[in-house]
Amino acid sequence: MEQEPKTKKPIEFRIKSVLVSECTFRKPEQEIQKSQDFGFSFIFEIHFDKENSEVVIEIESKIFLSPKQQIVIGEITSETHFDINDFNEFVEEENQFALPEDFIIMLMSISFSTLRGIVVEKTASILQQPIILPIINVKEIIKYQKSEKIK
Repeated sequence: MEQEPKTKKPIEFRIKSVLVSECTFRKPEQEIQKSQDFGFSFIFEIHFDKENSEVVIEIESKIFLSPKQQIVIGEITSETHFDINDFNEFVEEENQFALPEDFIIMLMSISFSTLRGIVVEKTASILQQPIILPIINVKEIIKYQKSEKIK
């Protein structure tokens, strides 16, 4: 069984920037109800940028008019850039990084929470109805994405 790398001190980091690279919301033909159930899909990507000593979490999200996921009413992609102190300590080889999985999951959770706030603000102004993304267990999303890539 693979062991997590041990670090002697806590990993110091900060949010460097948050970018929205795509944001499209369309008002559906039927009016959105206050108790409307929406459907959602999320794709997480992790990028390690050795040159800038940062980890970038990219999240692509689609919002559907219903849980059946037939009518897309919104698409948004965000990138959260995290500046990691002593980043080079976590570089094992070229394109091999030894950051603990729990740390990466925490960065992904922070990124998703940030996206949740952005979506509320954008949908309130564009759709006149704020859409709140669900609270998710990022660890489960990672497991699902890994199993989909293996197939």
